[in-house]
Amino acid sequence: MQIQRIQTLWLFLAFACALTSWFFPWLHLEVSSIDFYPWGNIFMAILAGLATLLPFVAIFMFRNLRRQKLSCSLGAFMALFSLGYVVALCWLGPDPNGSVCVTAPLLMACSGLFDVLARNAITSDEKLLKSADRLR
Repeated sequence: MQIQRIQTLWLFLAFACALTSWFFPWLHLEVSSIDFYPWGNIFMAILAGLATLLPFVAIFMFRNLRRQKLSCSLGAFMALFSLGYVVALCWLGPDPNGSVCVTAPLLMACSGLFDVLARNAITSDEKLLKSADRLR
């Protein structure tokens, strides 16, 4: 079996990073020694869940490039929005000096980056298909 398109690899890496981020704490409050996981906050769980699910679903949308590109864009938006939400919690939380962002936001940022790379690969595939149709 051979991967035909590079966006499949980028989407799988985005899915793997987003899924891995669920197993690491997003925020550590040093004062109370509490770790913040996405399932502890419903808004964070929805954002992280969509950022995890969208790249996985986009892998199987290879027949419709427009939907695949839309799914990549939404996945990147959700990943970066969840990252921004955690950074805002870190700065504006109960104790801004005692909270530290940890490994999971970095993984979610990588997931957003891989979503953007997949979207760029889909755009180049669309250009290639248009040029091949023009030659027929």
